[in-house]
Amino acid sequence: MEWQPFAGGNGARTQNLNSIYYDTSNEDLRRHNIAMRVRKEGRSRHVLTVKPSSGTGNASDFVRRETEAMLPHAAPDPSFLDAETAGMISQVTGKEPLQIRFATQVRRRSVLVPVGQSEIEVAIDDGHIVAGDRKQRLFEVELELRNGQITDLYSLAMQAVQELPLTLDFSSKGDK
Repeated sequence: MEWQPFAGGNGARTQNLNSIYYDTSNEDLRRHNIAMRVRKEGRSRHVLTVKPSSGTGNASDFVRRETEAMLPHAAPDPSFLDAETAGMISQVTGKEPLQIRFATQVRRRSVLVPVGQSEIEVAIDDGHIVAGDRKQRLFEVELELRNGQITDLYSLAMQAVQELPLTLDFSSKGDK
């Protein structure tokens, strides 16, 4: 079944995404509902991303503040982030070193979809979450409001749930 946002060759693009997620050995970031990853983009570009969430598992998690910084290497270095985000990470982790917690390897197909007065990225991720010797299948549809109204994002999410065999899930990859 071809869901409407992907019908008709309307600019969908495909990417292979490899990300490594970090936390302390005490899972300080997770306990504060913060995800930190380094994603390799292209042959040598590394992007550090920090995503705090409310951790409530409800609609307030539709809006996640996300901070990114380019890194000159693959190691997670919060000093490359803006001062506020770097300070938050330092406060949460203290002097605990960051360690690899898990990695994701996905093939993402995405497209920008106009909905109402908004633009929403619809992404289908197909791959795996790998943690040590454990491997779990990952298949998800991700919706991200690029600009516009949160109500348009919610409308598209409800349409997807009605038209496809999906359930609405606010958990992050780290929660899986």
